[in-house]
Amino acid sequence: MSLSQKDKKLIDTYAIKLVNKGWGTMAIMFFDSTKYLSNIGSQLLHVLSPTLTMIPYLNNFFKDSDQISEILEDRDNVEYFITRIEYFMNEESKAKENKRKLLDKNNDGAKHE
Repeated sequence: MSLSQKDKKLIDTYAIKLVNKGWGTMAIMFFDSTKYLSNIGSQLLHVLSPTLTMIPYLNNFFKDSDQISEILEDRDNVEYFITRIEYFMNEESKAKENKRKLLDKNNDGAKHE
């Protein structure tokens, strides 16, 4: 199944949410170990989505659960989701490293004054 731009944007949205919550590594491990059962997992998400959206904390996170479960039925799309999570984790790591370098540079400048 080829992904539309809308599907790719949805995958990116969920990948960013997972990375921002600190669940990136755990999500990669989960999806990588279950990608061969992706069809079963997506059907389970279809079944659980009404219950998950009733929980206020999870309501916003799973508001597109039907669409994301359809996307993740295809194993190739699960692999694409994993690569997007890895990409955003790498970007977050680079941003933290750049911020640390900037702070170190500012601290070194303050010491010499």
